[in-house]
Amino acid sequence: MNLHECENLFASALLPTASAVVFSRACEMFVEHGNLSSRERLLIYRHNISGGFINALALTFQVCEEIVGKACFATFARDYAWNNSELSGDLNKISKDFPRYLEYEVNQHPSLTDYAYLSDLAKFEWLIEQSMQACTVHRTDLVDTSKIEEHDPESLNIVINNSLELFSTAYPIFELWNAHKKSQDISLIQSLDEQAYLCICRDESQNIVIRHVNKEHFELLLSIKKDASLYRLLLNDTYKKVQFLQLGIQYGWLLGFRVSTGSSI
Repeated sequence: MNLHECENLFASALLPTASAVVFSRACEMFVEHGNLSSRERLLIYRHNISGGFINALALTFQVCEEIVGKACFATFARDYAWNNSELSGDLNKISKDFPRYLEYEVNQHPSLTDYAYLSDLAKFEWLIEQSMQACTVHRTDLVDTSKIEEHDPESLNIVINNSLELFSTAYPIFELWNAHKKSQDISLIQSLDEQAYLCICRDESQNIVIRHVNKEHFELLLSIKKDASLYRLLLNDTYKKVQFLQLGIQYGWLLGFRVSTGSSI
């Protein structure tokens, strides 16, 4: 086995998802000496990696950790890391499926019934992280909004802010998250009578701003995220939708309009 193969085997054995065979092969590379066996020494490295996963998840899901407590959250995070066969060593990507894992765990354990909202809260925190990390694109192809009428609506596409994330929930997730962030009493938070629709987006100062919207506006934004053209978007209720587009630009959810490829002024 050459040096490159040894390095790959060692790195693979450190992952919590490594098979017993891979771990044993890696142990065989070590020379036995001192009070600790090669297996025990390799486990020290592995548990350090596991701690890295836990810390990375805790950074993203801070309110989740506060709600269930550090010990409980560490157990969730460790089990997630050690039992997820698709987990990579990239700490920036490991949070992606954690909300789904929490949903499964809550459904499997009757003792967690009071935390039915936990997976939604985790998804909300994940979307906030996604919004914070989204790249800023400086557009040079936007149409002057004062000259928008000079263009065929069918040739125009709406440009959405890269940091915009959309979230829908049956729980008062935003209120709960906000109360924890401000160290406020959560006992006064009431359950929702209807579904909540939220927009998560960075403002011009790169701060995260979260706003409630109604179902109609939420669905319009979903359509725009699917690259709906201005023409298709305005087929019905044109006046209301134009007002919403203006509001979307004002809030920074939308950046403006561009002429689709192959179209002309």
